[in-house]
Amino acid sequence: QLLLQSNQLSGSIPLNLYNLTNLERLYISFNQLTGNISGDISKMKSLQKLNLSIINCRVTLLSGLVGWAVADELNLSSNQFNSFIPDSIGNLTKLTSLNLGNNLFSGSIPSTIGNLQELRTLNLANNNLRGIIPIEIFSLTKLEKLILSSNQFLSQDLPDEIGNLVNLQNLDIRSCNFK
Repeated sequence: QLLLQSNQLSGSIPLNLYNLTNLERLYISFNQLTGNISGDISKMKSLQKLNLSIINCRVTLLSGLVGWAVADELNLSSNQFNSFIPDSIGNLTKLTSLNLGNNLFSGSIPSTIGNLQELRTLNLANNNLRGIIPIEIFSLTKLEKLILSSNQFLSQDLPDEIGNLVNLQNLDIRSCNFK
């Protein structure tokens, strides 16, 4: 594991970091890193937990994670990611926690999010997400925490399928245009 959080790191993430192919945990949160996070991060095939929250990076990172199938925790919260959430997010089927909150993600939540059947925590709050909340989210029966607040979703009724989330302990859908 490589734990670098809460330091005063600045500049770009070094490209040779991606050569640590046996690394299981990478925590770089709470630093002042800038620039791009390369798609080469997908070379880190053993990486299970990745926390890049609050590092001020601006990239289209998620597309580089297509081959990163062993991950169980992905936290990219509180950055300035300003792309769409790609359909390939559904390939990360071992995720138990996905936190993309407090970014600038736009577009719709992809229906492939329903492939993440191991998810216990899903946080997509405080982005610029639009459209309707895909019904597939309500098939994630292991979810304990669902946070979708403060997005620009279309006005919709709260779906009956919310009852499928039998393990849900925390639901935050403030400012989501439910009626």
